[in-house]
Amino acid sequence: MYESFTTHDLILYYFNEVELSDTVLIQHEIDCNPETEESYQEIVQVMDHIDQCMVNPSSSVIKNILNYSHSLK
Repeated sequence: MYESFTTHDLILYYFNEVELSDTVLIQHEIDCNPETEESYQEIVQVMDHIDQCMVNPSSSVIKNILNYSHSLK
């Protein structure tokens, strides 16, 4: 039996949002099908880039927000 997985399925798999039975099937497909493995690795790389691009506010900005919040009490 051959089951084709979509990019959407692989993204759900990446975020652990699939049923256990589907997880096993998707992992098997990633392990056995080079095209699926490549697609999944592309998703992993994109998510890594997104994580690196996440911007955190500076400590001074956080301090200003907290000071403002405390002044409202």
